[in-house]
Amino acid sequence: MFDSATAFVQPNSAFSLIGVAGSDLQIGNVVDLMGVGVGVAPPNIIGNRSLYGVDPGIGFKPVVEINILAGLATGNAMTAEFAIQYAPDTGSAGGYLPGTWENASTTGPKAVSEYPAGTQIRMDLPPAPPDQQLPPPRYIRAVLVGEAAKNLNAGTVQFAGIVMSRTDPVNKNAPNNYVQA
Repeated sequence: MFDSATAFVQPNSAFSLIGVAGSDLQIGNVVDLMGVGVGVAPPNIIGNRSLYGVDPGIGFKPVVEINILAGLATGNAMTAEFAIQYAPDTGSAGGYLPGTWENASTTGPKAVSEYPAGTQIRMDLPPAPPDQQLPPPRYIRAVLVGEAAKNLNAGTVQFAGIVMSRTDPVNKNAPNNYVQA
């Protein structure tokens, strides 16, 4: 279950993970927790805050899901590390764009062989890092963390986004705790 406004990559869209060596590759779009879009002024803020932001890791527990369509491959021993990053709103002076990105959660570096076609990567949205408590983050993005002078030569994402619950196909035939009469 997801909302298209919380998708980095829309379902059944192929997003290539082949990027520039040594730099982080943003996977799809930036998600605006306010829902109005990056670079758009908040239409309403109740209270005395000047910038909108919310800690996405407290309250309900959404999950970031990244589905690999074509398996990852490298010719130069790159390890793959996926990260969820938060950024605060820069306000009117900054064009309401994301401020400095900070890792909120990572998978840790793993061999690309651990990401064949059909892999589902799931990461909990943690509370905002301590130095991002004020102002709280408004933006979330998913990235493939780059290594110096290394890159992928194959790999695509089919879907990446914030989902409300896990979608485990193995649970669809689990026994129920009731019997139909």
